[in-house]
Amino acid sequence: MSVRGLAVVVETHARTLLYDTGPRYTDTADAGSRIVAPFLRAAGVARLGAMIVTHQDSDHSGGALSVLQTLPVDWLASSLPEGHPFSRAARSRAAWHCAA
Repeated sequence: MSVRGLAVVVETHARTLLYDTGPRYTDTADAGSRIVAPFLRAAGVARLGAMIVTHQDSDHSGGALSVLQTLPVDWLASSLPEGHPFSRAARSRAAWHCAA
């Protein structure tokens, strides 16, 4: 089995951006909870300035909901459909839907 994925953290002196959130491994395990959130905590990041989830493929969006449930996020941008759990959780936040 080959697992691919992407998660990029960009930091400035004042803000942190998360671009994609890595893969979902199983129904109970994903990169957001197992890798991304622990990395951010270890790096001293208590809040994300922005989180961008590029598309619905699990290797890019699989950890999105876990990260959103773990850290406060100032604004979100995503192309995920309205019915996606991440999109539902993002409704009460500053969020933009990206479209081609």
